[in-house]
Amino acid sequence: MCSIKVFRFNQHVVATLLVCALMFSTTSHAQSDAGLEQRAQSFMTSLQDVLKINSFVDANVRFCFDYAEDTVALVQQAANQWRVANDIENLNTIISSVNERLNNSIDKLQREFYLENLELLEARAVAQATGWCQQLPELFQSENMSLKRNFSHELQLIADFHDVVVTKQRSEFRTIALARQVLPSIANPSFQSVRAAGINPNYGLIATEFRCYAERPGSDYNVPDFVIQIQADGNYQSSYGRGRYDSVLDDDETESRELTWTGVLAEFSSSYISFNQYGQKFSINSLRLDNRSYDYECYQQGPREDVALIGFRLKDPQIGRYVCRDPDGETQTPIDLLSGRRYGVGEQKGLYTVDLRDGGRSDIEFTSGPLEGSDASFFEGLDTGFRTLSFREVKGYFPSFNSTSSLSMTCSNVGEALSYPIYGNEAVPVPPVGSGGLSGLYAEAVSSWTGNGY
Repeated sequence: MCSIKVFRFNQHVVATLLVCALMFSTTSHAQSDAGLEQRAQSFMTSLQDVLKINSFVDANVRFCFDYAEDTVALVQQAANQWRVANDIENLNTIISSVNERLNNSIDKLQREFYLENLELLEARAVAQATGWCQQLPELFQSENMSLKRNFSHELQLIADFHDVVVTKQRSEFRTIALARQVLPSIANPSFQSVRAAGINPNYGLIATEFRCYAERPGSDYNVPDFVIQIQADGNYQSSYGRGRYDSVLDDDETESRELTWTGVLAEFSSSYISFNQYGQKFSINSLRLDNRSYDYECYQQGPREDVALIGFRLKDPQIGRYVCRDPDGETQTPIDLLSGRRYGVGEQKGLYTVDLRDGGRSDIEFTSGPLEGSDASFFEGLDTGFRTLSFREVKGYFPSFNSTSSLSMTCSNVGEALSYPIYGNEAVPVPPVGSGGLSGLYAEAVSSWTGNGY
């Protein structure tokens, strides 16, 4: 059933992928029974009906913003009240917890419904936009728009399938249940000593401590999720126990960057080494800890971990005033980012959350105040200190927006430039006369780094 190719996105395909993901995420790889497949199909059918209603509300808010600006504040307020009354936040939590890897597919499905609704409104209601938008608050509060009243069966099917999945995962997934240990610190070897030991860091692990960070939602990054201490004899000690590691040879019996593990870290699919002028790191894919599976990046202590922490810092919104402009180039009311994940627009204050551990940019959600419901991202340039707060969609009422503006907006601020530390910054030895220059591991690593453009 799982050998499928997706040529067209639809709810049947997502249901099939749900069952496939549930099958292959278990340690037994047992085949799915017909009952699970039928439940998945019912789940997606019910979910599709609910997503259509939610997308209808979102599309109408956007339509009124574009074509009936005077009604925006009331329509947005009514939409927020509808979401609270129908417990949309809890519903989203249930949906996302069914299978984390399919969240993007479900988002695409909802986006399709949203665009279909918006196109229909723009085709039929532009001429009567003000009248249509004025009656939306009453419509959103009517019994016809009540999910609990009109979709109680569908909501129950969604909840039931969620319970089935959670029960199946708990019964079939093996979890590292050892107590977390605090390991004594060990020294980080110099690059010269690594070379002297005959280790090629492109393929062989350096005997030192690696700090591992999960690619997961969250904004905390000052403390690693766990550490692994590599020993030169092929053994390792981690926060959760010990085991052995080894390199995987390619088909032609040459070295590769892939690693295998035994012991407590054997619960994942693949692991790969990479090395550059900052030091060494390796990935651990699909490692399951505390009933959640994540990909991890493990950084050599010292400059390589410092570079990773600076990368997190560049995605962490910094306190200060951000000057805002809409797509028309018009200056908008500035946004003040305050301590404690608070912000201010004029005299109004609110809260926001940040997800900076998963992806290239941080994802910001404004959870209260004048920008409630808005989404944005943050990024700071390493060399310039230029900070950009980019709004994908400003859902909250922004007083100075004009009718020709879209819902996007960009705000900026300037901080101090940063720089990355280098691993192996010992004095370069003088090459022998007539040798033609430096050679060996360090020259090879630098060549690889510059050639890849990093």
